[in-house]
Amino acid sequence: PERFNRGVPGHSPELKIRREKMKTLLKVLMLTLLTANSYGAGFRLSEQSAKANGMGNSFVAVADDASAVWYNPAAITGLEGTNIELGTVMVMPSMEHKNEVGSTATEEIKSKTHVPPHFYATRKINDQWSLGLGVNAPFGLSTEWEKTSNTRFVATKSEIASVNSNLNGAYKLNDKFSFAAGLSYAKVNATLNSMVGATTEGILE
Repeated sequence: PERFNRGVPGHSPELKIRREKMKTLLKVLMLTLLTANSYGAGFRLSEQSAKANGMGNSFVAVADDASAVWYNPAAITGLEGTNIELGTVMVMPSMEHKNEVGSTATEEIKSKTHVPPHFYATRKINDQWSLGLGVNAPFGLSTEWEKTSNTRFVATKSEIASVNSNLNGAYKLNDKFSFAAGLSYAKVNATLNSMVGATTEGILE
């Protein structure tokens, strides 16, 4: 078998090793990028419309009400007249932590109800042009642990709150194609508090 493999591209041991290393490197790179994009996802509010929430947020291809301003602005060309939507989502997060070292007591975050609002409005100007306005909170959750909890040196209060305002215009090219463009203004406030442990003078340099 070695006689037939000699001189054939792609069969040398060195090339196979390089390919395996390249595959491993690509896998590590992909996992790293995915992790970097998920840091704030725990505070993200994907529920920006009651109808979209009821559909499991599989709403982009449908987008047949005023919340299309957020999910698919080009779809507002299919809405007639003036449409207004105002709503909110009530979120009551829960989380617990059990320390494996020292105290094994189970600790929970403080109970808090979050009520992030959303507002959307669309107006059809003519058969081709439509305008849309949206104000919502893509991020609006927080967690707060007791200052005596085992997590106090990592986090006591963590919060990400944002308000996003969007104005867009959509143009209907034909019955199958519509295009949209817009401007967004986002205001974000982030808080990450933790306790600082006492140190003995001379230990830290």
